[in-house]
Amino acid sequence: VADEAVDLVLNVFSPLAIEEFRRVLKKGGYYMYVVPAAKHLWELKEVLYDRPYRNPEEAIPYEGFDYLDIVKAGKTIIPRGQDLADLFRMTPYYWKTPKEGGARLSDLEELTVRANFCVHVFRRR
Repeated sequence: VADEAVDLVLNVFSPLAIEEFRRVLKKGGYYMYVVPAAKHLWELKEVLYDRPYRNPEEAIPYEGFDYLDIVKAGKTIIPRGQDLADLFRMTPYYWKTPKEGGARLSDLEELTVRANFCVHVFRRR
């Protein structure tokens, strides 16, 4: 992508490449960084861990950008059967959950879970 060629960069649960985002965004273009909110998938964590933990929520400014807002968004989902197993596998919890927690989850047929996100909105200076 050419320098200053795009109006919007959307980064959802991906590694931060702020220098590249700054390079490709037009001046006045927007950058939205979507990260898990404090209690993202909390009900899943309650099954997996004896002591669930909140995700950190913090505003981090980036050079060359004006910080416009943090918008919270969320949705309740009810994954069942294989969908519940797939949800677990696509999280970082899959790699660090004790076997006991994974066993508790596999015993469930469904789980009502709240997906919570923070959308950090920036404008390129």
